[in-house]
Amino acid sequence: FHFVIFQAMSQGGVTTYASQLGVTDVRQSRHVQSARIGVGEQPVGANLVDLNVGGWSLSIDGSGHTIAAAEGPQAQFGVDLRLERPAAPMLHNGIGWIGGPSGWTYYYSWPRMPAEGTVTLEGRTVPVTGEVWMDHQWGDFFVLGYPAGWQWFAIQLDDGSSLMLQEFRDIEGKPVAAFGTFAGAGGIPASQTLRADQYSVQVLDRWRSPNTGAEYPSRWAVNVRAPQLGLDLLIEPVVADQEITRGVLPSAIYWEGKSIVRDGTTGQVVGRAYVELTGYVNPPGPQWMADPK
Repeated sequence: FHFVIFQAMSQGGVTTYASQLGVTDVRQSRHVQSARIGVGEQPVGANLVDLNVGGWSLSIDGSGHTIAAAEGPQAQFGVDLRLERPAAPMLHNGIGWIGGPSGWTYYYSWPRMPAEGTVTLEGRTVPVTGEVWMDHQWGDFFVLGYPAGWQWFAIQLDDGSSLMLQEFRDIEGKPVAAFGTFAGAGGIPASQTLRADQYSVQVLDRWRSPNTGAEYPSRWAVNVRAPQLGLDLLIEPVVADQEITRGVLPSAIYWEGKSIVRDGTTGQVVGRAYVELTGYVNPPGPQWMADPK
């Protein structure tokens, strides 16, 4: 599943929230999604964080997170989960702060939060347990549209280690920056920052969306060569169409989905990943710009 709450604050002081939910049924190769929008400051609750966007909620207390989101009559699909927070987060760029040409951002992850609760799909609710990758990013930065964007990989390897990689493109679609973070099993070694020259991501295949016409990368070879690290991985989506189109402007549509991770030499499954791809949708211009013919 994919659940996110975006918060944007305008110069006029108006706060807007957009929440998106996606659930992928791997066995049936099916992806469902929905979104909710909210405007205005959130009321202060009893917990560290209490957010409610159109009836979908995220709360954070001293030991973990609780999320609840359901869609459709009689809750056709949704999640209701409790996530326990480990002792230490994965700090990106070593200190949890990143500066760049588009602004600055704080950024950390909990790549393996133990989770328990229920998932609902096609009206059937089942109990689940597992591990959840949680990202928290905030700051004063501007996100450009097509062809600017990024490729983001959140990787949980079967040996207990975790790897995040991110590559950025500029307004001409050219790679301009990249960084990564590695954490060993059990948090040992502590989060290790990877420079752009210490890993590579090669696109091996592409998929064209029938919904937007966007062409997304859809299979990758990942090679990591950092001190005491040597990883050759193949990453491929479990379902091709995991595009997120609800609750965002056409220029902000993105792909976010579950993927499988294989050993690049043997092809053996060695982990799982979530991949995010932004800046691949080229929306049509305003109607007044269209050719009258």
